[in-house]
Amino acid sequence: MKKQPYIVQLEKGKNYAWCKCSESLNQPFCDGSHTEIEAEQKREPVLFKAKQDVEVSLCGCKESESAPYCNGSHLDN
Repeated sequence: MKKQPYIVQLEKGKNYAWCKCSESLNQPFCDGSHTEIEAEQKREPVLFKAKQDVEVSLCGCKESESAPYCNGSHLDN
């Protein structure tokens, strides 16, 4: 798991799935790895649609209260 955020370019109107389980090999996006995790530990991805073409910071530490966006939670760890 990465502590710092992932800086990514989002495309207006495109759907995204932010990985919440930390297992994806395509971080910060979901690749379906959460389906291999035991049910009680499973963390479904956060689905969202970009409202505009924009560069954003997506959470890498998986602790952000503003998920999928970074809120600086990694600075507290």
